[in-house]
Amino acid sequence: MLPRLRNPLALGAVVMLGLLAGLQYWLAARRPISPWYQAGREFTVTSEADQGPGSLREAIFAADSSDQRAKIVLRTSRIVLQSPLPPLVNPKGVIVEAGEARPEIDASNIGFGPVFDVDAPNSVISGIAIRNAPEQAILVRADGFRLMKASLAGCDVGLYAADGISNLVAENSTFENNRIGIWLAASNAGVIVRDNQFKAHRDAGVWAVAGKQPAASTETRLELRGNHFEGDRLSIVLGNIPAVIEANEVVKAREAAIYLIGAGAVVRGNRVRNGAGIGIFAHTTEGTVIENNELDHNQALAMLVRSAQNNLVDRNRIYNNGYGIGFVLGQRGRPNIASDNTLLSQQFDGIILIGESPVLRGNRLVNNKLAGLRVLDFFPLIGNKVVADPFLADNILAGNKLNEPIRGEYRVQKSEKPQ
Repeated sequence: MLPRLRNPLALGAVVMLGLLAGLQYWLAARRPISPWYQAGREFTVTSEADQGPGSLREAIFAADSSDQRAKIVLRTSRIVLQSPLPPLVNPKGVIVEAGEARPEIDASNIGFGPVFDVDAPNSVISGIAIRNAPEQAILVRADGFRLMKASLAGCDVGLYAADGISNLVAENSTFENNRIGIWLAASNAGVIVRDNQFKAHRDAGVWAVAGKQPAASTETRLELRGNHFEGDRLSIVLGNIPAVIEANEVVKAREAAIYLIGAGAVVRGNRVRNGAGIGIFAHTTEGTVIENNELDHNQALAMLVRSAQNNLVDRNRIYNNGYGIGFVLGQRGRPNIASDNTLLSQQFDGIILIGESPVLRGNRLVNNKLAGLRVLDFFPLIGNKVVADPFLADNILAGNKLNEPIRGEYRVQKSEKPQ
């Protein structure tokens, strides 16, 4: 039996909550359909067969022939394809979405080509699982594509955006055990990848690489936010594409969690942990900002900045890695800057410099098992040595095995001859 509510105010509050709950339900039932889901014609898939009445193939043909934006609703739990599907080409756009059951498309037998070839602008694929595509699960060749609540697994490439495609969003989806989860071509713009799950990719979770560096004024073309990566060989590979990588969690990367090349990246507020190799690897980068990240328990280094110039490494929290930050062979005329970072309890050195002369300002290097700071001149097999001569200001070194900066040399060794 419910207790009696003696207080009139309490009784009124309960009644009001009940009214609000009913009002919310009423409003939800009458909320306008999102423009992403609006269509003039709807076609239903009821057959698991590769072709014939009620099949996905027939629905695509019908949607492509429609003079209105078309929606295809899958009301079957499994489809086994025997050959590639026709492309989506309706110029008004096509929506492909799950019905009540979460349908799975098995593409093991299609032989070649993508499962969905999206050449219809402003199209949507939502709630569908695609398995074992020998090439791309989804190939996008038109602007304004949106992927939502999908699952792409066991494919060569989960989602591939062709060159020149813009305004693509992939969100709340799962990419697992593909070779590459999302592959973005060089000139894509307005791409947002958010709140997805990436797991166990053989090459990379997200691959976005351009052949040349962008102009200094180029606007951000890619946003990676709020994603979870786990067990990928390389979780994020970004080359020469202006991008913001923010608030992602990267766990157990096998080689590197975030691999950066060239100019244009802002890496902010990410958690990178438990990797077998390097947390953030900035290679030949310029003008990159790496700030306010948390990096811990990465076996090799939390961060490696190599052959790079004019990068800012600021306010990162780095602890319990092999090494903390490594700077290798940067340009003296355009030095990298590491400021206000906290480096605690690395297994070896807090910061190690090899032939590198960065600005180190206001960093806290505490309780690292070897040197707080190690500075090594670089001796190549051929050519002149490269002196490491950092600018040091207001750094705190305490509780390390070696608190004074340790100076020495790094000599490249001749490779052993094969047996």
